[in-house]
Amino acid sequence: MKKNYTVVALLAAVSLMSSCGSIREMKEFSETAVFAEPQLQDLEDGQYIGEFEKGIVAAKVTVLVRDHAIESIEILRHDNGKGKKAERIVDDIVARQSLQVDIISGATYSSTVILKAVENALTFSSQ
Repeated sequence: MKKNYTVVALLAAVSLMSSCGSIREMKEFSETAVFAEPQLQDLEDGQYIGEFEKGIVAAKVTVLVRDHAIESIEILRHDNGKGKKAERIVDDIVARQSLQVDIISGATYSSTVILKAVENALTFSSQ
């Protein structure tokens, strides 16, 4: 019986160390992320789809461009822990017509992943 407890404790310790590494990686990513500003004047009217995934957080978005402006952003998928409130960042992007917006406090990882998904839609994807 004592061996079973030892194995369970060992597995728990390994799991904890692994998740600490992931958290550290996500923190570093969100602190150092750089966003390429989309060249809206070069984009034709249409819908652009972009995705980004980092660790356990992922997002897929559709960005509607009309008259060289971001008209709307729809979040098609957002896998997150406690980062649901980051979804309001799309309103800031539309309002500023820029990816240079403030990260949503308390939802740093999800905010960064959503911004990267929008960046990918407008810089790397076709209609």
